[in-house]
Amino acid sequence: MCLLCCLGAQAQDSVRISLADAREQAVQQSKLLQIQRAKVRESEYKVNGVHSKYFPNLSATAGYVYNVKTDITLREGKLGNINNTPIPDRDIKLFEGNHNLLLGGVTAVQPITQLTKVAVGEKVARTEAVIARTQLDKAALEIKQGVEKLYFGLLITQQQLTQAQAETEMLNAQLYDIESALMAGKTDSVNRTGLLAKLADEEQKTLQLTYQYQNYQDDLDELLGYPPATPIAPLPVMDTIYTLQPLSAYVTQASEQNPDVRIASQTRDKAAFGVSAARKDFIPDLGLAGGYGYQNAISLLPENNFFVGVILHWNILDFGGRRAVVNERLALQQQADTNLVYTREHITIAVQKAYRNVQQSHALIQAAQKAVRYRREELKMKEDARLAGTLLKREVLATQADLAKALADLYAAQLNYRMAITALSLVTGN
Repeated sequence: MCLLCCLGAQAQDSVRISLADAREQAVQQSKLLQIQRAKVRESEYKVNGVHSKYFPNLSATAGYVYNVKTDITLREGKLGNINNTPIPDRDIKLFEGNHNLLLGGVTAVQPITQLTKVAVGEKVARTEAVIARTQLDKAALEIKQGVEKLYFGLLITQQQLTQAQAETEMLNAQLYDIESALMAGKTDSVNRTGLLAKLADEEQKTLQLTYQYQNYQDDLDELLGYPPATPIAPLPVMDTIYTLQPLSAYVTQASEQNPDVRIASQTRDKAAFGVSAARKDFIPDLGLAGGYGYQNAISLLPENNFFVGVILHWNILDFGGRRAVVNERLALQQQADTNLVYTREHITIAVQKAYRNVQQSHALIQAAQKAVRYRREELKMKEDARLAGTLLKREVLATQADLAKALADLYAAQLNYRMAITALSLVTGN
């Protein structure tokens, strides 16, 4: 009873939040989603980097040297002797330079055949960006589902605690009656001991439910970004019955929109682009080049110069290295194809299970509603009998406890139905 009172006092100072607000807040506060959003931005920047390779590469180089010896002289006889005549027959100063030497140039290279490789590389980068965004969508759906499970767990546990309180009150009333009967000598102590055991069981059950409630609170605090031990009071969820479509409609929807299927399909596309990129390594690299150069080191050469030309690089023989890369990419493509088929089959089974859970949960709601209706009728009749003096108070309390249990079962069935709908929505990609 003290634990229930503590929970009631916490509820007065707790954060009251609806399910929709809790899901939205979790999406905004989740550190895991923040990391995934950063991965999306990283992949988008990678696309921009690959796209830039379509354009010319402009580079500049420059250098400065202080030259101590400024002239170059061809000494007498340096080239040998002919008929005892030294070649040259005297020192010849080839040129005289400067102490300060400057070298610089600007070069522009426009790829030509490499553009096909760049195009494939950009497709790979864009596919990676799409995969990152799909993973973000999947993580957001999982965060929302996690919030719903904890939110519903709190609501169900609250109702179970209410049921435990009603059963404890009923047992205390029975204990009072038995102790009165003991004092009058109309019963023995065996019945009293049995009731004390049941009260101990209810105390243990209440403790377990309280700890479970606190664990749900801590996990929900973490998802919503609240400080630890912040009490949360979830608002009741409206009981809504959804109109189910045929199972085939959900299977078709899941095969196209399920995050795992989308990721598997996008991974297959990425693997196919990888095969294409590996095959293009057999094409020679051909590009146009042009530039400007400046030098003052050799006076015989012009200081300023412009040039234009063609650059060709062809890897003629690599002893099977490129072919090995192609085969490796083909193996990855085969893995991706098989994984897509497996994922679709697995998701189809998951849709069937989720659909069946929705149907079963709806049937449980109808059964629980009948139990509540009958318990209320029973309670009404016993209260009338109590007022007429033909029934003991403890018997009314026992029926009240049965009604509390029926209400808890109905509430749990309603929330389980809602969770089954959420699971079906998640597996179909909604």
